[in-house]
Amino acid sequence: TIRDLIRFLRNDSNTLLARKICGERNIIENDLIPIIKSDNLKDKMFDIALRLLANLTQPAIVSLQGKQPEDREEWQTFWTLEENLRRAKIAFADVKFFSVLKQKLVKYFNETEWEDRFEEDRLVMERIIVLLRYIFSISPTDRDGKRTTTESSSHDRLISAFLESGIDEVLIYIASQSKERDFHLSILVIFALIVKEHVSPKAAFICSLALLFDFTHSI
Repeated sequence: TIRDLIRFLRNDSNTLLARKICGERNIIENDLIPIIKSDNLKDKMFDIALRLLANLTQPAIVSLQGKQPEDREEWQTFWTLEENLRRAKIAFADVKFFSVLKQKLVKYFNETEWEDRFEEDRLVMERIIVLLRYIFSISPTDRDGKRTTTESSSHDRLISAFLESGIDEVLIYIASQSKERDFHLSILVIFALIVKEHVSPKAAFICSLALLFDFTHSI
């Protein structure tokens, strides 16, 4: 079950064996994204699936506690985790998936009054924002390096699904609300990640600094 997987990851070995196995079996694409997209999914089940999805989507460097690999074994672990994330990346280019996340954000930020909000719901929103940040931080896939000039990259396909779902408008709304300032930096980082592949080297460097600051404070 999903709860068992979460427990499995919580008690993972130093070599991150549990995380590697989840990645090799592509649980993200084969199980978790379909669950998130399921019709009439109970809120509790959504939250559990979201927690596991965010956990498995976190950058390899975060899985390594923010420390650069120091020996051959650690580097092998790092590259295995990176490859697993790249393999799962294109599965996120799904309008319905982003639409489900959008609906959750709208219900909380647009439709629920401040005094009627619950802490557990806020935690779900935080996980959604973190997940979005992690999704757009996944490196280009192997296929990206082989595509023709007329083919869209995996990153462009992510952006297309993201924009088509309308979730970008919700994030912009949240960022415009002073009372939601706790979410502002993370939303800025999401958009920085989105445009990073399409800006000048100087702008990309600024984006990288913002990402480094945000990831460092999230570990």
